[in-house]
Amino acid sequence: MLNWSTKTFRTLQQHSDESHLWQIVVPELALSHDYLMDALLAVSARHLSINDPKNASLWDCAALDYENKALEGFQLILPSLDSTNYEPIFACSVLIMVFSMTQSHSEPKSHPSDPVIDVLELRQFLIGIAIVQNDYHDLLRLSSFGALFTPHTPGKTGYGDSPGIPTMDMCR
Repeated sequence: MLNWSTKTFRTLQQHSDESHLWQIVVPELALSHDYLMDALLAVSARHLSINDPKNASLWDCAALDYENKALEGFQLILPSLDSTNYEPIFACSVLIMVFSMTQSHSEPKSHPSDPVIDVLELRQFLIGIAIVQNDYHDLLRLSSFGALFTPHTPGKTGYGDSPGIPTMDMCR
């Protein structure tokens, strides 16, 4: 959790106005929703596996364990999507997509991922996120998640004087 709140959250933040969402709001929601906490910890463990190569296999095991728990809980709660739980379900769906995207890139080089399969998997995740977003778009825009739906000037990421080039954290 310390890694999430000090480092990993920045990898999801495209603009400075998203910082509060990923560093504060999502972890607070996760305290009340185990499936979201598991997804958050899965992404954080994946981040540690990338940044701590010496212990990468340990972090990868932890990441997969958390992701499996997140998916189990997420599948149970998804059919009961409503106005009381759309925020944690939306956050979890984003984190599961992020985790899955990083999974294919953490595979050994002897098993390179197929870009076509990667794109098709990404499309499936985006469809899932769109279901929540379509039904609760107005509420999401008015919530802390509204920062994700705010248009930003191209080339401005909100990282101080950054010229709009993604940071190394975002690339990783």
